[in-house]
Amino acid sequence: AESPNFNLWEKGIFVEKYKLEDKEYSVAVYSFANAITLQNSNIKLTGYKDLADSTFVKAGYTKNYGIITFYDDSKKPILLLQIIGDKPEEDAKQWLNYLAIVTESDEQKKRDESIWDKMKTSNLMVYALEKLSAIWGEATVEKRYLPWMNYAIIEAQIMDGITECEEPLYSKGTEYHRNGGHNSFCPCGDKKSGHYCDPSAWCASFANWCLRQSNTAYTKSAGSQTFLNHAEFVKITEPIFGAIAVFTNLDGNGNFKTSGHVAFVVGKIGDDQILLLGGNQGQTIKVSPYSLSQDKKNMQNQLFFRGYYIPKAYQDKLKNYKTTITDYTDAKIANQQIINLNINSKENESTR
Repeated sequence: AESPNFNLWEKGIFVEKYKLEDKEYSVAVYSFANAITLQNSNIKLTGYKDLADSTFVKAGYTKNYGIITFYDDSKKPILLLQIIGDKPEEDAKQWLNYLAIVTESDEQKKRDESIWDKMKTSNLMVYALEKLSAIWGEATVEKRYLPWMNYAIIEAQIMDGITECEEPLYSKGTEYHRNGGHNSFCPCGDKKSGHYCDPSAWCASFANWCLRQSNTAYTKSAGSQTFLNHAEFVKITEPIFGAIAVFTNLDGNGNFKTSGHVAFVVGKIGDDQILLLGGNQGQTIKVSPYSLSQDKKNMQNQLFFRGYYIPKAYQDKLKNYKTTITDYTDAKIANQQIINLNINSKENESTR
């Protein structure tokens, strides 16, 4: 058969319903280019075990959905299928067969009997090829990131540095905001629609969306300061990968205001700056540096660091996750290495 070609909206997200053997699936298709060709010779596998070595296709499943991701020659994702059904494990298998990536047979089933369980992970990193390779190809899988960080990193990669005025971030921002119980979202003064409104701050909405997606406690608010005294969150003394860093705006007299910023710790620059992955940082989702200074006398009208927080439920589980942070020379390198994004960042970027 000829290699399948796809003409898609670049960085688009499509949701369709499909029926296979009398079963209906909701399938989300994420594209990373406007024209995609999948070579059959690259994606045709003899069995699930081949997924361990393939650099062109990977698959897996969480408790909510199956995933099949396709990569180009440079190992960058070009197409992702998110298959939403009532049996994610079987759904992923079914679609691997339906797409003729793996053809079922008695011999194939026997050969793959021991490998399939490796696909089950609630923290699947579908965009990080080396992570999926570890799941498939190594007997001992390295520690994974705290669950909500997978969603933060994946979302940052999907949005790929676009601003809140652009699709799909423009529409997705509404979902982040509703996650906190707010039905209205006004990105960038809503220049897109032509109707002026007071631009919405959405750093906390994004953070809470990531937490909720991973079935973790969240503050159900669009307010960054709600993490400070929330019963489901505890303060920790040292930064770890995935910790929630909270900042508060100071007024002209050095007093705390009710606004600020919240985002996830992903690294540091020396001892004076923390690197955060978050929303509404330069009107997008990326890694930005923030000052850890707590000299209130000289910080009027600036962000003041309040502390690091984690969900209380994970307080005694941290040893099971990868939490060590890297000391980077600048935020641009952190963006490249953590979310594969070539973008610059300024210190304490405006978050309204």
